[in-house]
Amino acid sequence: MFPSFQAGIEAYAAKNLATLPTAVTDSAVASTASDAAEPPEGEPLDVASTETPLVEPKKSGILSGWDGDANFGASFASGNSDNVAIGGAFEAAKTVGILTHDLRGYFDLGESEGVVNQRRWGVSYKLDFALSERSYAFIRAAYDEDEFSGFDYRLFAGGGAGYFLAKSDPFTLSVEAGPGFRYSPIDDTTDIDEEIALFGAIDLDWVIREGLKFEQDVSVTWTDPTTTTESQTQISTQLFENLSAGLA
Repeated sequence: MFPSFQAGIEAYAAKNLATLPTAVTDSAVASTASDAAEPPEGEPLDVASTETPLVEPKKSGILSGWDGDANFGASFASGNSDNVAIGGAFEAAKTVGILTHDLRGYFDLGESEGVVNQRRWGVSYKLDFALSERSYAFIRAAYDEDEFSGFDYRLFAGGGAGYFLAKSDPFTLSVEAGPGFRYSPIDDTTDIDEEIALFGAIDLDWVIREGLKFEQDVSVTWTDPTTTTESQTQISTQLFENLSAGLA
């Protein structure tokens, strides 16, 4: 309306804006930008250009979230006698909230002079319930079959409590124990051992240095007539990202 006064008005406005607090000027700039973004009256808003792109959620399945390892070994000897032995084992764990699923399995086969002298395998499942940072309760079920043990197979079911004596990234040591029940049909008879059992275990994992790991697992299942003790010592070194070599 008064073009001759435009330069003076703009200079006066600039001088006053410079004296205002930063928050106020930022608000004014944001308001101006918002006004500028509005389309002219009568023109539709371009929704596609203003919407935030949708990110498709990651799919989860029964096999997702598991962490573990599998190992395989074999030995051959010849001379006065020919002996062959192969074996393997796996362990997988998954933590969801306060629950930790632990699944393990193994097999061992042996032959001497063409005669099988070892054939055993088994699987176990354990569910831990975290009670605190270091303590937990658990339930456990296991199936073991050993052709040369005198039993057709053995079933165990029980529960108990465990505690981490040490719990850190390079070193963990846990102990656990509890009561259970063991069911053992005897070979070539109709007799069945059904006994109250006690189960205990020690689990040690030590990362000596990056790529070098030491493990010691001991478990004992005790009943009045028989006691089963299993101990495994293993040291492994990482060769590639998902491949290690070791001695057990």
